[in-house]
Order: sequence, then C-alpha cells, then structure tokens
Amino acid sequence: MPSGGDIQAAINQSVSGDTIQLESGIYQPTETIDPFGKRITLIGTVDADGLPTSIIDGQNSIRVMQCDNGEGLSLQFENLVIQNGTADKGGGLYCGYSAAPTITNCTFIDNSANKGGGMYIYWTSPTLNDCRFISNSADEEGGGFFAEYRCTHTLNNCEFINNISDVGGGLRHYYYCYPMIFDCTFIGNQALYGGGVANLYDSSPSMHNCILRENVATVGSALYSRHFLDKFMLPAVLNSEICGNSATQIIGEWIDGGGNFIAEDCPVDCPADLNGDGVINGSDITFIIGSWGTDD
Repeated sequence: MPSGGDIQAAINQSVSGDTIQLESGIYQPTETIDPFGKRITLIGTVDADGLPTSIIDGQNSIRVMQCDNGEGLSLQFENLVIQNGTADKGGGLYCGYSAAPTITNCTFIDNSANKGGGMYIYWTSPTLNDCRFISNSADEEGGGFFAEYRCTHTLNNCEFINNISDVGGGLRHYYYCYPMIFDCTFIGNQALYGGGVANLYDSSPSMHNCILRENVATVGSALYSRHFLDKFMLPAVLNSEICGNSATQIIGEWIDGGGNFIAEDCPVDCPADLNGDGVINGSDITFIIGSWGTDD
C-alpha cells in the first residue's frame, strides 16, 4: 500500500490470513484502525538499520489502533511507528479481552492517554518483540504501557525511554498480572510512584536480564510494588542492572532472584579507563607501561 493510503479500507477488504504491506511514509487515518476480528498481518518497511519507516500518525486526535474482537496471537503488527495517538485508554494501541496480537519491531512514540499512553491491555496476553516506547505520557497510569487485570503478556528486548505518568512511568501492572519480561531496558522514565515499573494488587512480573537506569520518581524510582495478598506471588528480578535511579530505587516487596547488580551509581563504560578506577589519568598510562609486552 502506498504512503498515505487508507489502511482501514484495506483491512475491510481482507480476510483472516491476509498480509497488508505498507510502504515507507506517513499514513494519517481519520478513524481508529481496527481489524474487527480478522487475524491478519499488518507489516511496514524498515531502513538500513532495521528500524520501521511506515508511520501511522493519529495527529493527536484519535487512538491510532485497537483490537478487541478475539483476534488472538495470529493478529500481527510488524515494523510500524505508532505515533501521536490520544484516547482515554491506549493512545497508541488498545487491546481488549481475547485480543492478543504479536507485535514485532514497532515504535510507540508521543502517544497520550489517561491510562496507557503508548499501549493499554485488558485481560489479554500479547507478545511484544523488539519494540520501543518513547516519550509517551499518561495523566494517571502507565506512561509507556499499562496492563490491567489478569494479563500474562510477554515482552522480549523492548525499550521504555522517557515515558511519564503519575504511576508507572515506563510500565504499569494492575490486578493479577503475571507477565514475563526478558532483556528489556527502562531509561529516563518519570512518575510519582514507580518511575520505571509499578506493580500493584498481586501483579507479579518476572524480569530477566533487564536494565533500569536513570528513572525518576518520588517513591520507587526503578521499581514500585504494593498490595500483595499472596506473598508467594511477588515480582521477581533476576540477572538485572538497577542503578542511577533517583530517590530510593526500589520500594515494596519483591524477590531477588540472584545475579542482580544494584547500586546508586551506574558503572562507566569508558575504554580509556584501563584500570577501571572510574577516572582517566596517569594511572592508566602506568597500567599500559606495566602491561607492555604481555597479553594484557
């Protein structure tokens, strides 16, 4: 489909199993895009770096996309930029009960809502791979992403950067949500409670190999977890890096699964700091001289 084409019209003419290919460029729908139960693939194009170049723009007047009719995992969104959407829930994308799309290499940017600025899900289990949530906002909860009520979604290698809300700047879970979160990054998100991630009312994500850096909150700048009736179902963090977040980094109950690096200051990755003391000075030259002729 050429840039500027009518995506909804193409969906209306499709059947489950069809693929709709978007060219590079900007698409500006006048109504929220909805597959209406069809299990289709909506796929965009990428640039030389593999980043999506097919942009669906809500123009700050509509929710960009939604699925709420039992589409399941066979509904696929890939290589899309979803931007400038606005709604009460899910400015960029809303997924309701039994609609669980597979979302790959999509960027949610500059969307806004009361809940779930970039994306909002309710009682469903989508899978997100290699997605980015950047500069989305929510007046209340879940600046980047908000999952509510018995969601068991999976996030693989996703980034949450500079999102903002009152609760859960990057990511917010509410009421019996048990997601699996692998290799995700949370940087520069802001909230009053839970700058990076907020979990409330028995919502217990399992976070593996994640990075939470430079998030900001009044309470729980990296991770905020409250209201657990089942003490055996607490948020778990494993092999992750939590550092450089302002105020107290972790507030509430959680399980330290081991292998975590937790510090007030983040390590500096500087190739010139040869002896690893955090500064570059004559000691590094001495290190070179002392190691001359060796395999160091």
